[in-house]
Amino acid sequence: MENPKKEQLHPRVLASREIARVIWSPLWTSNRKKRIDDILYDYHFFFGTMLDDESLQTQLLVEEGEAFLITAPRDVGYEKYGTHRKWQLVFLANSETIIKAQVLFLNKKFVMMKDRKVTLEQFMEEQQLTGIERLMTFQLDQIKPKMALTPALSYPIDSGLFPLGRISKQSLEFGPERTIPVMCMKIKHKSQKFIQKIKDTANEMLLFGNERIWRLWGVCDVSPNSCILVMEDIVYGSLSFFVGKHWNSEQLIRFSHQTCEALRYIEKYGFVHHHLNLDCLMITYRYNIKLAFYGLTDDALYPERPKEYTVDQARWIPWECLPDYGRNDKSNDLTQSTASSENSTILHGEDYTSNSMSYTFGSLVWSMCHAATLPFEDQLSDQIMSRGYRKHHTVEVNKQCTPNKLQHIIFKCWATNKTDRPSLKEMKIQLRTAVEKLESR
Repeated sequence: MENPKKEQLHPRVLASREIARVIWSPLWTSNRKKRIDDILYDYHFFFGTMLDDESLQTQLLVEEGEAFLITAPRDVGYEKYGTHRKWQLVFLANSETIIKAQVLFLNKKFVMMKDRKVTLEQFMEEQQLTGIERLMTFQLDQIKPKMALTPALSYPIDSGLFPLGRISKQSLEFGPERTIPVMCMKIKHKSQKFIQKIKDTANEMLLFGNERIWRLWGVCDVSPNSCILVMEDIVYGSLSFFVGKHWNSEQLIRFSHQTCEALRYIEKYGFVHHHLNLDCLMITYRYNIKLAFYGLTDDALYPERPKEYTVDQARWIPWECLPDYGRNDKSNDLTQSTASSENSTILHGEDYTSNSMSYTFGSLVWSMCHAATLPFEDQLSDQIMSRGYRKHHTVEVNKQCTPNKLQHIIFKCWATNKTDRPSLKEMKIQLRTAVEKLESR
């Protein structure tokens, strides 16, 4: 992914942590929303959407009176009917009862929805609640082997997907008897500067993401030449593996909607995902999609534009992003090698942008519907890499495998003229409407 512009970052030192954390805001975020985020992240017990899997909430609450603040779960119609943000104070009232009290932001402070004259702080004091801190820096002894009750991945993640480090299921201790499942990426490198750069970048990303992004819990120092990235748990595993075995039209529409939500999220923050393919999509709790982009290359935390594309990368990107090898790149010659002539003039392809991600999104949806088939799987490498060939050829869409709504989106995403492709925002709205229709049945 490309780095966002500096003005898109909103850094500040969070209270009680003494470590600078970057609070992320889109360029067009209002000052009110920025002010809300400033206050929220001063609460050491604010977890955002990191606890959307309700099983994590029960695992964190151990003692009576313990509490944390989360972003209230949003249903599919949230953005359609308004963007009034809401939060929940979740606390353990007794050994068996977990209470979720609704919280609002009113008159420059957080108040309880049931009694708006009572601030969040007053309510916690009256109820004698103690906030559980969201830890972001971990010690090695806090990372334990996978809990016995945590199942192995039903749909294994390709071990070659993360060349930066080795991924494994582990458990993370937040405190005595307070353990949650996590995924860990252990990174080793001969250069201490490289490891420090990875840790610095990871610390910048700790508050980035929403429920559609595979996020970081924090960083663990191991040695000058090694560190561990502690990441959210993935419950089921690889979407690619899943759709290779299961086909359900309604589920495919939901997967497509959630994938579009993930891409739209990173687009709003100035990012472009340069390693986007079906393997980057994971299935976690309640069969929700999460997008992976950490550890996808061996030289950085997240991938920036590659100097050149491999065949496996090229099959997912639009034709205009491929290099043009000049006169020898014949669009309709199926046997022409684009790189065979020593005399060809190589012109770099166009930059891969958010518009390009729209094209790739169409290929992701197509692949989901076709049992994780790779785009241009039956074509020669030279054809896949040929700008001219790709401009005039797409893959076949099996209409029996592809719901009508998704067929329309795929063809629009693959428009030869990039200005004819729909934006991620437009497709997100269309897919949200499709999901709402499914849920209203």
